[in-house]
Amino acid sequence: LFSKIGLSSLFGISYMVLIAPLNVMMRHQEHFLKKENLKVKNKRIEKLGEILKNIKTVKLLAWEGIFLQEIVELRKKELHFMRKNSWLLAFFSLIFDSMPFVAALLAFSSFVWITNIGYLSSEKIFVSLLLFIYLEDALRQLAVAISGLVTVRESVKNINKYLNFEE
Repeated sequence: LFSKIGLSSLFGISYMVLIAPLNVMMRHQEHFLKKENLKVKNKRIEKLGEILKNIKTVKLLAWEGIFLQEIVELRKKELHFMRKNSWLLAFFSLIFDSMPFVAALLAFSSFVWITNIGYLSSEKIFVSLLLFIYLEDALRQLAVAISGLVTVRESVKNINKYLNFEE
């Protein structure tokens, strides 16, 4: 990349490096939302199981409305977390799918302003754009790996806590 557009590539690369920590933060937020959604989903399923187990008593005492209201509230919470996660993923996609193009735009703009040439050849544009896309893919995989390591660390803590639990 440096051989094609010179120092101008540093503008695009620095933009991508500055945006990369946002990827890790958004992965953590996504993990948190999924975990909270799973908690609410488990509560709802437990409540449904309790109702089905005691359906005769529920029908006899006409408690359907009370239990239905509880289940509907749990479902609303579940949908709330799902909606937040969907918005997060949409924002995530917008930022990171456009990242190589914004980085290329920054690099190309700085190339035109810094150099005395004043124009870009199609060879430099397409090769540089492809290299920015490769760099973005590598940064995305790095963020996924870091997020995976954090998940593994949490899992190991939970396993140790379980195995060291006194009976």
